[in-house]
Amino acid sequence: MNAIDKMSVFTQIRKKAKISQTEFAKVLGVTNVTLSRWEAGIHQPTLTFKQYKTLSHILIGMGLSINDLPDDEFGEIQNLCLEDDADIKSKNKTKEKKHTPNQSFTELSIAV
Repeated sequence: MNAIDKMSVFTQIRKKAKISQTEFAKVLGVTNVTLSRWEAGIHQPTLTFKQYKTLSHILIGMGLSINDLPDDEFGEIQNLCLEDDADIKSKNKTKEKKHTPNQSFTELSIAV
């Protein structure tokens, strides 16, 4: 069991995007308290279609899709690495070109 196993899906996405809980809540159109409760597992999220689309765009910007999300809200997101990109580059001996999204997190949230 690793540290990700205890993080909610929302926490994993937020940490990978390197944004605050307040910023992520604003993008999703919920209060900071609501997002905090989702992350803590106090309440289960019920997303509107617009929130679902926003989350989908954020994941696409990270090179992921909704299909990468686990069935359990505290499960590990497939293909999501929470390590710092600099750490990944230093560990990666191959010279593969790394995918970098064309849009920033803020641009993705505005597009929805």
